[in-house]
Amino acid sequence: MSNVLHVWSGAAGGLSIAALFLANSVGGLWSVRHTARLATLLGAVLLTLGASGLAVAIAVASPAIYVGGSVVAGLGVGLTFNGNLRAISAVTTAKSRSEVFSAVYVISYAALSLPALAAGLAAPSWGLETTGYLYVGFVGALSVTAALHAGRARAHRPTGDPIARAGKADLPANRPAAEHAARSTPTPSPKQLEQDLRLPCRSRSARFRGAVFEDPEIEIATLHPQAGGGCDPYG
Repeated sequence: MSNVLHVWSGAAGGLSIAALFLANSVGGLWSVRHTARLATLLGAVLLTLGASGLAVAIAVASPAIYVGGSVVAGLGVGLTFNGNLRAISAVTTAKSRSEVFSAVYVISYAALSLPALAAGLAAPSWGLETTGYLYVGFVGALSVTAALHAGRARAHRPTGDPIARAGKADLPANRPAAEHAARSTPTPSPKQLEQDLRLPCRSRSARFRGAVFEDPEIEIATLHPQAGGGCDPYG
């Protein structure tokens, strides 16, 4: 902030980092409004734009652009990280989920810390400006790759019922059953409808009288309470 952006306030560096991580939290909350794949794609795009903004900020020595790029990059990190966690959770079993997430967090923190340590070691020799360009260029290249991969996967996402897709390999074997299920059910005759609708005949219970028409689309026209004793065909 002081050597490259020429901001001499001691709190400027801390505020820029705070803006990055606050935006990260907002991005994580924002990701729940989208599917895991869309959150990852949107996050990768925002991270690419944020890295580009940071590079421009270094080139023109603009603190405002630097803070804006940090906010956009933070949103992208939050979206991408949360989307990846949800995608991993969806494809892991309950038995292995703790092991998988432990590995994910180890890799994530290594990806956060190791490039920063490498930049710190390179800065005295290459200078802060050159190191900053290399760092944001590295992040931008990874973000572009992730965005292209997520966009390609979304464009080629299979449609239809997941269970049906899972059983596509067994389609020839399942074809007779599928054809049998798709075969239309014959329309019952009025006599069959009358027999199916007939209820057990019980004395001293409510009696009903129904009418079945010749048109098979009209099953029951009316149901009238029948007073008195005896038992009619409908109970």
